[in-house]
Amino acid sequence: MRKKKASQMIMGAIVLFFLAAVLVSVFFIVRLACSYLSSRKANAMLSEIALQTPEPAPTASPAVKAIAEPVAAKEAAPSAELPVTVDLEELKSVNREIAAWLYCEGTPINYPVVQHKDNEYYIGRNAQRKKDDAGALFFDCRNNVGVDGENMIIYGHRMRDNSMFGVLPEYSDMSYYDRHPEMYLLTPDRNFRIDIFACRTVRATIKYFPTSFCSRDAFLEYAEKANGQSYWQNANYINSEGVALLTLVTCSNYSHADNPRLQVMGWAIPLD
Repeated sequence: MRKKKASQMIMGAIVLFFLAAVLVSVFFIVRLACSYLSSRKANAMLSEIALQTPEPAPTASPAVKAIAEPVAAKEAAPSAELPVTVDLEELKSVNREIAAWLYCEGTPINYPVVQHKDNEYYIGRNAQRKKDDAGALFFDCRNNVGVDGENMIIYGHRMRDNSMFGVLPEYSDMSYYDRHPEMYLLTPDRNFRIDIFACRTVRATIKYFPTSFCSRDAFLEYAEKANGQSYWQNANYINSEGVALLTLVTCSNYSHADNPRLQVMGWAIPLD
């Protein structure tokens, strides 16, 4: 009788433990979902404020198109090369540390980029400076954004819902690069088309994250080495003169003690 009672108590404890584990799992799943939703709402609000020419909507039926066209006609037309235009001054009224806007057609990358005096502040805050697990895209604090010969570095979380820099690991596959070979970086002073030429995984050590160089030769040597270490080599790779580099950084898919980072790199070609 005692053995039966002890067995029932053990089974009861196991069931309670299992239920507790399930409840904890559900709690964290709901918390994560709420975090993603909150982050999306915050970024959608900034897009609504700033984007003057949003990405074209999917093709609609003739009836819907007839209704939509008068609204679209009021929107400012983008320049010959810019697929979007952004009111950065309006964004700065929300947060004076918003320094640029990054856009990649056909991907979730369509965000403001901030810059703080250190590289920690925006890891857990969004572009409105509110606490947010998704963080924000942010320039390295050492950067002089838009300066020729500079390596502009933008950091972002690799989110599971593909927001922020969640899609960057896709660039390790050349077919993804073929579909998305360029991005656009809009700043208050200059706009750039980013011609992507490399995707590589590196250790999280300072030598892989320079923002300036002692000479033009050192600058080009760094870019050429990155191209050589890329998962694929770009046949159109050119040692562009008089431009800056843009390096996008997120956590790598690889797990290792030296905290590997994924880098997607491109030439920042001025458009104006």
